[in-house]
Formats: sequence, structure tokens, C-alpha cells
Amino acid sequence: MSRTSHTRSRRRNPVIAVARGILCFGLGASAGVAGPLDVEVEHPWCAASPKGVVTGACYVTVRNLGTTPIRIVGVDIAVCNHTELHETDVADGIMKMRPVPRGVEIPAKTSVDFHTHGYHLMLLELKSSLELGQRIEGSLRFESGGSKKIEFHVETRRL
Repeated sequence: MSRTSHTRSRRRNPVIAVARGILCFGLGASAGVAGPLDVEVEHPWCAASPKGVVTGACYVTVRNLGTTPIRIVGVDIAVCNHTELHETDVADGIMKMRPVPRGVEIPAKTSVDFHTHGYHLMLLELKSSLELGQRIEGSLRFESGGSKKIEFHVETRRL
């Protein structure tokens, strides 16, 4: 094989490799494996916060499109030093928030609403206030090891 033909064939290899990768990825995604590809998020938003406040909250609906349960175990958001999955409980007329250290399970073909079911994403040690209209990059982490990138929009708090 001449040097010229060897170089030409090597130039084609990346295209073939990409095509093979897409084919393999597509087959894996259709195999019923629960993970980030089986997850859909709706209306990710964070409540605007006054200057000087060091905590915040974000909300989202997460839909499990897969055939097996998945578990959200954490969230990463760059505007704070620490995040927690939280649940709000009302007992004896007193509202209490507490971390959910084992995460939140979402059964197959259902969704969990981090707006009204008592769950929310708690932002601790904010690096700056959350400004109305701001867009914030984040990601959900799953027990499976996968993650799902999300862009949160800062909005006015709703009750």
C-alpha cells in the first residue's frame, strides 16, 4: 500500500468510527436501560433571592420515561457551594424542611414534581443572589451514575 492510499484510508476511519459509535449508542439506548436518556425534565426554575441571602431553592418536574425505577441522588448547580434534595413536611401546623439523603425514587413511566409534592432542590451557601431572568446551569445525578444537564431559569417565587 502506498503512503498516499494509506493516508486516505486513515482519513475515512474517523467517519466510520463515528457511525459505528452512533449505531452502538442507539442500540444501547433502546435496550430498556434506565438512565439519563430515559428522563425528561419540565420547567426547571429557581426562585429569585434577595441580596445577602445565602440559601435558595429550585424546582422541576422529572419524568421517568423508562421501564425501570430510577433514583435522583443529587443535584449540582454552579451558583452555590452545596446542594441537597429536600422535602417539606407539615406536622402539627408547623412546616419543616429536611434533607432526603437517600434520594428520590421515580417509578417507571411516572414523574415526581419538585414543585408541589413537598420536594425541592435546596441551594446552600449561594455565591451570589439569584437574579430574576438569570439562567443557571445544573445537572441531576442519578444512582445509576448518569446525569442530566438542566438549565434553570430564575423566576418570581410562586406559592
